[in-house]
Amino acid sequence: MKYMSNNKLLRQVNKTIVVAIMLIVALALLFLWLMYGGHNCWLSGYGDILSGIAAMVSGVLLYVTLGFQNRSFKQERFEITFYNLLDQRRIIIESVFFKCEDLNGALFKQKKYQGELAFVKAWRDIEYMYKSLSSSRYIGAMDEEDEYNNILNYQNTPPVDDMVNNAQDYCYCKRVNYTYDITKKTYDEIRCAIDELEKCKRCYEILLNHKSFATERYFRFLSIILSLLEEVKEEKYCKILLAQMSKEELQIINCQALIDEEFYICLANAEIIKLLENEFVFANK
Repeated sequence: MKYMSNNKLLRQVNKTIVVAIMLIVALALLFLWLMYGGHNCWLSGYGDILSGIAAMVSGVLLYVTLGFQNRSFKQERFEITFYNLLDQRRIIIESVFFKCEDLNGALFKQKKYQGELAFVKAWRDIEYMYKSLSSSRYIGAMDEEDEYNNILNYQNTPPVDDMVNNAQDYCYCKRVNYTYDITKKTYDEIRCAIDELEKCKRCYEILLNHKSFATERYFRFLSIILSLLEEVKEEKYCKILLAQMSKEELQIINCQALIDEEFYICLANAEIIKLLENEFVFANK
């Protein structure tokens, strides 16, 4: 694999240590031969000391070698498991689906999206909810009875608003108000939220309560990957995981962390939460 540089380094260190042990053993044998072969009798008085030192050094180097080999084995086993899970993630992500409405001409048509597109469309609806709830006034809802005429009117005369400044966005904002039952009362409650983080959290909760976004299997599997990352706590593997995800998927994960304390703890323990927060950009920012 292209991410195995650590293992290559460990293998190189292991080779160096093995060579060092072989040299020490060779020197020890040379000294013994010199002492007992009569070529250098003055060494005979230090035979036991030299033998002890050689044995001790060899033992230490052997212990270090075994330690490196064990670490190398654990690293290799982790990486094999990690990259296998990333491959499985591509399959699991297809289990995610989202039912929503898309503007088709002058009418809204319901569609079902799977995989990465499900995250894209879910985040789109959250953004429109956010815009609607951040507007200076409640813009109302658009039901089936008046959608055709209203959409045509908005397309001919685009509305002007501080948060919604084009016809298509205005239609979507009114439609999500209808789809997710965002009333004037809901608008008044959420618009007074203390900060944007809380407002985004409320939008995500509204989306989930609608039961049109299926992510349960996805988040269970992602928690398994996070528990594996928790064991090594290396930033490069966290970055590799995040690099597999679209911007919208990262946004949804961050939203999930806002409402699910256990999932947030998984992200924090894997030391991925800061990286994720850096990727997270609110709507309208």
